[in-house]
Amino acid sequence: MAAPANTESEEENLHSTTSFSDREASVLLQSQESTAVKKENASQSHSHENTDEDEPKKSSCHLSISEELGSCRGLDNHSEASKHGILLEDGGENKDAPLKRLYEIKASAEKGLGVFAIEDMKRGTRIMCEKHLLSTLCKDVSQIPATFASLSPSAQVLYRTLSYPKVNLRDPATVTSLHDHPEFLNAVASMATEDHVIIMAIHRVNAYGASDGSVICLEASRINHSCVPNVQHNWNSRLGALTIHAVRDIAAGEELLTAYIEPCRTADHRRQALNRYGFKCSCTACEDLTGHGKASSKRRSRVQEINRSICLYSLFPGLSPFRTNKQALHAVLEAIKLLEEEEIQTFQVLDRYKEAARFSFNVGDLKAASLWQEQACEHFAASFGKDEEGYEPIWEVLQNFITIRDARRAKWTWRWIDRR
Repeated sequence: MAAPANTESEEENLHSTTSFSDREASVLLQSQESTAVKKENASQSHSHENTDEDEPKKSSCHLSISEELGSCRGLDNHSEASKHGILLEDGGENKDAPLKRLYEIKASAEKGLGVFAIEDMKRGTRIMCEKHLLSTLCKDVSQIPATFASLSPSAQVLYRTLSYPKVNLRDPATVTSLHDHPEFLNAVASMATEDHVIIMAIHRVNAYGASDGSVICLEASRINHSCVPNVQHNWNSRLGALTIHAVRDIAAGEELLTAYIEPCRTADHRRQALNRYGFKCSCTACEDLTGHGKASSKRRSRVQEINRSICLYSLFPGLSPFRTNKQALHAVLEAIKLLEEEEIQTFQVLDRYKEAARFSFNVGDLKAASLWQEQACEHFAASFGKDEEGYEPIWEVLQNFITIRDARRAKWTWRWIDRR
């Protein structure tokens, strides 16, 4: 739906009520532009300096079989790994090439097992690319036990090594507190055996969303939660695999953490959402109850408020607190700044970059629109990979912005030449 038209005076009056000033927006835009230039220069410098010997190797998931939940045995080649559903990052062009393992699975304090980096990783590194151990391609969760029964005996043993809340799953009150979805409650109530209930519980707390269903990936399911994640999980439908990417630089020995829930909520709302997993989050955003923790909760609440307002402005402008594209743009830039302060690099940032590009275009700032869309492309590639199907549409919008921007520049250049 098109944004409502406004006169210049109305836009100025409405803009005076926003908390993000023109000066702050300009500073943020200059910061993003400077960052983009630095990345481009660094990339060019790196491409000249690299030799065949020091060219970074491509990474991929490398499945290991847990023996009695202790040590992990690595698989040595693609043919062996393919038995357990592992993909090379490059799509497997060299079928006999050894897989580059960037992580290990070991005990994590108060969390059972966790996944840890065994070497430094740059933002955008694809850490895992893992085929599913079990897949449900529909929303009918009552079919999970039957799907489990179709697995090979060895796959069933691996499935059972995954953790689940050690509670009485037959107790209605307990199940209700852990699993808020009616279909899960109905399915558990109809389970014939206790074993079926356990199978359901393992799936409930270890599955990742995938297309129209969900998947269990043995190693990716070992990744623990944080409300300040350092990796992004995503089901890549083109590869038919779950990918894990570093959303910031990760040091060797650091635990890999993803967000099981939407992190832009208050601490109380996040704790409630995490009940289904049967644990209490101990990340810095949840544990810090001092002034910093309260400020963090306030910033995240503000981001959530802006998200709702932008959604209303796009769908039902009359219900939104914004009345102009300029006012909506300033709110989006405020959200980007708050997300940076919270060190959140999830899809929330990607959505805000795209919105910043759209509203910048709507107000006629093609330079800013191109910059923000370029940031969206870079963020998408770093978090999901360029082989994810959603990358092309974002890239095409960027090319359109650049084409329009360059055409406008050429038009003004010829006008200036004619005046000379």
